Amino acid sequence: MTDGLYRHQDVTFKSPWYRVASALWQRYPNPFSNHVLSEDTIERTVDSNGVLRSKKIMIKRGSKLPNWAKMIAPVLSQAGIIEESIVDPTTQQFITYTRNFTAKKYLVVEEKCTYMASLENSNWTQCIKQVWFKSSLMGVSRAIELYTSDRYKRNASKAEKGLQFVLTKLYNEVWSSGTTAENYKSFHKHTAPSFTSTHS
Repeated sequence: MTDGLYRHQDVTFKSPWYRVASALWQRYPNPFSNHVLSEDTIERTVDSNGVLRSKKIMIKRGSKLPNWAKMIAPVLSQAGIIEESIVDPTTQQFITYTRNFTAKKYLVVEEKCTYMASLENSNWTQCIKQVWFKSSLMGVSRAIELYTSDRYKRNASKAEKGLQFVLTKLYNEVWSSGTTAENYKSFHKHTAPSFTSTHS
């Protein structure tokens, strides 16, 4: 068993925060999200400070497994995801927390995305993505974590293109690819967040 893997990625969208926040609520469906089968909001509250908290259940197509992994883990046609979000209009932060609730015996993937005004340009939006990959399968946990992390890296651009597509559709923006920087490492120094709808 390993300590797990941690991936950090910074993405910049050349759009103001309020537009990105609006697009996030409308990002599905888009041409780059064919793997997202359904999205249902099951909880939504607004506190006295105007902070919006939501919880969604999403069903996505199951991930492909390498042949060696099929001998150990089941091939699932669908994967269940819980997404919790916190939107604070005062601080201009839109934070999402996602985690899988299926196949947790084999792999847990937890992601935190923080969208906020870019420090480089206040009319741009910076997204800080933090992802934790943790497998408890004896003997192959590191291989599964590395494989899943590499798939995440390959698919991350689809999420960015999907959001940019929605921004273009809503606001007739010229397609503008932002900047991306990333790294990953063992996450014993980067503890995964505690997921709860009251997370602050």
